[in-house]
Amino acid sequence: MLVEGDYFWRGPIAPETGNYAMANRNEVVNFAMMPAKEPGSGYRGQDFVSASGGTGYVLNPNTAHPDLAWQLLTYMFSKDSVDALQVLQPRIRARTDVSVPNDEVMTRIASEVLPLSTIRPQLPEYNQVSAQIQLMTERIVSGEMTPMEAMEAYDAAVTEIVGEDNVIRIPLD
Repeated sequence: MLVEGDYFWRGPIAPETGNYAMANRNEVVNFAMMPAKEPGSGYRGQDFVSASGGTGYVLNPNTAHPDLAWQLLTYMFSKDSVDALQVLQPRIRARTDVSVPNDEVMTRIASEVLPLSTIRPQLPEYNQVSAQIQLMTERIVSGEMTPMEAMEAYDAAVTEIVGEDNVIRIPLD
């Protein structure tokens, strides 16, 4: 089992263009939703869990032309522009009113999984939090820490990074 998003499907194993192209990809690869620990125990009481993200653009606060920069982003991410981009590079987009043309699997992911999805917080501290996720994963895989020790260390590190008032803890049992 590989835990991956739509990138793997439309990128590395794409039948025509992937670095590891699979001519029979549609017959041998599929997606399954990730179950929560128990039915109803996922985020918002859901039976399945998902995390999404990756699209983010920021206007430079020091730009001499903020109105023009905003107009550019407005144009780039208008429905018409994103629909046109789908012809060149079909994928799940940040807009819910833009479909994935000619791809049943990505259309199913967009319609069934995205509504269950959470996103990583759009905060300046997230890069530090992300580094802690990587560090704790390394410590578990290397045997330096047990999963519980890593969770406790992660909790302490994230609390220090974002402050106690900004931490949401989800019970493990």
